[in-house]
Order: sequence, then C-alpha cells, then structure tokens
Amino acid sequence: ETKPIDGKLRKILDSIPVDSLLPKDELSILMELNNTKNSSAKDIAEAIDLSSHSIGQRAIKLDEQYKLIKRERERGSYIYNLTSQGENFIHQIKSDD
Repeated sequence: ETKPIDGKLRKILDSIPVDSLLPKDELSILMELNNTKNSSAKDIAEAIDLSSHSIGQRAIKLDEQYKLIKRERERGSYIYNLTSQGENFIHQIKSDD
C-alpha cells in the first residue's frame, strides 16, 4: 500500500532540480572529467571501475540529453570533456558539500 507524501516533504522534493538527480555512475563520469581533460572511455573506465562500453553508453546520455559533456571523434574513438554547463554542474555540486 502506498501512502501520500507529507506536504513538507513534497515541497522539499519539488525544490530539487530534476537535472541534478543523476545516477552515481553518471556523477562519477562527470567528476572524473572534472579532474582530467581529453579522456577516452578506457581512461575513464579504469579510473572509476566501469567498462568502456558502459562509459560510452552513459556518455551519449550525458551529451545528448543533459549537454554536460561533449564527445569528439578522434581516430576512431571518442574523446570526452565537460561542457561549460557540465563544469557549472560540478561546481554547484561541490559548493553544496
């Protein structure tokens, strides 16, 4: 049985920007890109313990849906960097800590 959410809790939940609710793996990718520039999926995968394929799939979403990273094709593979929007997103997360 589900119960309705308390009014105060509803206000708090509604105040959280939807675009700040990313899964842990996507946040890990963004944090790694904040520390490194021009990273390949392999580089990121080694740093955060995910497969290169998994990085690639998540990167598509972070690029196309959220505009937080840019993917540039270089010699048959992609190189990843944060966009300015991605940098702002990370800055916002860090300042909330």
